[in-house]
Amino acid sequence: MVSAWIGLGSNMANPAARISGAIDRLGQEPQLTLERVSSFYRTAPLEYLEQADFINAVARVSTILGAEQLLERLVRIETELGRTRNGDRYGPRVIDLDLLLFSDIVLHNADEVPWNGRCSLLHRFSDRGKPCHPLSHYG
Repeated sequence: MVSAWIGLGSNMANPAARISGAIDRLGQEPQLTLERVSSFYRTAPLEYLEQADFINAVARVSTILGAEQLLERLVRIETELGRTRNGDRYGPRVIDLDLLLFSDIVLHNADEVPWNGRCSLLHRFSDRGKPCHPLSHYG
């Protein structure tokens, strides 16, 4: 089993309830054990500022899945919860599930990721500090 940290975010139609629903959904997922969930935090949007603030949280899970398999599950859960991808990377989100940390893997750039372009594991914490703020409470 390995530990992974998943970032959750939403800024559309009752975002706190959407994040709670996503947490419940993660807890039902086979081969995942939901271990811990942060408090919810309100954060300002990045890049595209003409949208509502986000509600963000993080969840720690343990899993026997590999990083790519876990990412595929997260994308599937997002779709099941109503997320559509319209190409607007920084636009409003019904739900956003990002793989922030996986085991003890340290990556320095996108070229190191075999599934490059599909994984939020590469979120640069310096640029995305506010959405990743809940993670800082778990040191």
